[in-house]
Amino acid sequence: MRAATIEPPIVIAAPQETLPEMAARIALAHGIATSTLANLAASESNWNPNAVGDDDCSYGLTQQNICATKVTKEEALDPETALTIAAEDIAAHRESRYTVCNCWGYLSTRIKSLPRMAAIQPTGPAQIGAVAIFWYKDKQMGAPVKHIAEIAKMDATGFTVLETNFTHCLYDRRWISWDDPHLEGFWSP
Repeated sequence: MRAATIEPPIVIAAPQETLPEMAARIALAHGIATSTLANLAASESNWNPNAVGDDDCSYGLTQQNICATKVTKEEALDPETALTIAAEDIAAHRESRYTVCNCWGYLSTRIKSLPRMAAIQPTGPAQIGAVAIFWYKDKQMGAPVKHIAEIAKMDATGFTVLETNFTHCLYDRRWISWDDPHLEGFWSP
């Protein structure tokens, strides 16, 4: 008589949580918009948990700056920890410490002579590299808020800007019509 063959049980592994899924879970746990945390990770590191920037000072998905904060390199490189730190910052209204969540902070990395936000006033013509100045109504407070962006391209109908934080914590390009009602003018370095 032949012994019966016993087949090992089939074990189905749970699917691994993706980084965007992790970001959504952490954002919801901190009561912030899932898109904001996703925008931050996409813009700061292109979802690369091993990203390094700022002359070896910023690491991980959310580019935690270990030279200017108490965050360790190990914490910055751990996706769960880095996303949690960023979510806590966003929930506490400290998101402007991330370059992509601060239009002035972003432009100050590109234009070394950029004055403080209050001093950026219309002073020159539209040209490639100039700063376009906009005023938008704050969605929560209704008060006017200044937004700045760098002109990258121009034509007869309008211009393209490089900007951060027009959409919360997102780096993007946007086309602007010359007659945009929010456009105040241009500042040139």
